[in-house]
Amino acid sequence: MSIVTLLPFIVLIGAMFLMTRSAKKKQQQAAQMRDEMQPGTGVRTIGGMYATV
Repeated sequence: MSIVTLLPFIVLIGAMFLMTRSAKKKQQQAAQMRDEMQPGTGVRTIGGMYATV
């Protein structure tokens, strides 16, 4: 096998790694935001409604 035949697999694995890393970072940021919320904090729900914790 030459490097040319392996190149698409290497690119695919690299892209999957970057997407997984990005999703994990967003998940950690969301968890940190939920942990820092205090009673009385205003939030906007996924549906677009505004609420108070």
